[in-house]
Amino acid sequence: MTLTTLISIISIHFYSLTILTLITINLRKCVEMDNHLLRMLYHLVQVTMVAISADLLSWVLDGRSGNLMRFFVFATNIMYYFFVPLTAILSYMIVVYMTEHEKMFSHGRLAYCITAYAAVVLIAATDPLTGFAFTVDAANRYHRGQLFLVMFLLIFSLMLLTVIHIYSHRSEHLFDLLAAQLFWLPPVVGAVGQILIPGANLMLAGVTIAILLLYIGLQTKSNRLDYLTGVHNRRYLDDFINFKVRQNAFSAIIMDIDHYKLINDNYGHHIGDEVLITVASILKVSTRQYDCVARYGGDEFVIVINSHDRDVLYTVISRINYQIFQLNNSSGYPFILSLSMGYDVFNAESYKTGKDFVKHIDALMYANKQKKPRQLELKTKLDDTIRHNEPTH
Repeated sequence: MTLTTLISIISIHFYSLTILTLITINLRKCVEMDNHLLRMLYHLVQVTMVAISADLLSWVLDGRSGNLMRFFVFATNIMYYFFVPLTAILSYMIVVYMTEHEKMFSHGRLAYCITAYAAVVLIAATDPLTGFAFTVDAANRYHRGQLFLVMFLLIFSLMLLTVIHIYSHRSEHLFDLLAAQLFWLPPVVGAVGQILIPGANLMLAGVTIAILLLYIGLQTKSNRLDYLTGVHNRRYLDDFINFKVRQNAFSAIIMDIDHYKLINDNYGHHIGDEVLITVASILKVSTRQYDCVARYGGDEFVIVINSHDRDVLYTVISRINYQIFQLNNSSGYPFILSLSMGYDVFNAESYKTGKDFVKHIDALMYANKQKKPRQLELKTKLDDTIRHNEPTH
């Protein structure tokens, strides 16, 4: 390896480590991002930094004489193969979490990730005996082994899973952000280059660029989300409704939590916050990926349904009622949770603006609320928990 090549590699890794260090510092200051997502991104950054450091050391030590140098050439390259697959796995799991976190740990998904990682680690860990991953010649220089391509194809397959998942969920609200939607591209291009061109060291630089793009996308997304519940905020909702008004093909539901103030007063604000998060989760699982769930303010939520079919609207309402019924049967809350709803299909002839339409369904919601008991119901019976919100055809 020439001195120019070594300087180029050191420079690329130095810039990559600098970028990742800055992201790490900013992640520690980030309070508006989902905590689980924040931790996964933080782990991705740290794993990538370890992989880059191991790769950098392996290149610096490559070709240096002595048994001790030979040991470190083996150790740094094995460490590299231990951590590189983790960058692909964490990237994939981050994408899954952002689109369908309730299915994040499905058996098939976990089985494939664990199997792919175990295969790469096993080949790398036994390399001093087999030479399958790489070989080190008498001059302590690294050479690709017989199973190098197999290892990289396993890592590459995890990258492809990420790409497939992104585009199968491209209508999700995160992935309409260009930076987040294309974050997979640099590592994939880098991996292809590294496979095809011996000596090219591009994949980890690509992973670094991907993390930067993902970080930019998440920061943009965090400005559009309600911090507590993770659904969209009022600012995004207003823009979304105005956009849908121009299309004139949507329906909407506005709802609030019955006797929410009494829940806060009697059981504490921590329970009140928990109820808000729970209701937001119910609304998300009750809607389709093309619909929009937003916190309107306080304990009020709005769902914008990407359809003007009244049957679709009723289906969403029924799903919400069923989920609330299931929650009341299974939760440890001593009270019965219920929602008051107002809903309708938008009609451009009746409502000139989105604001007018929201006022309309808001009035329907308050009319629905007037039919409810005036006190918070305790769990003495569940027979009537969904009766109040059933849509009238």
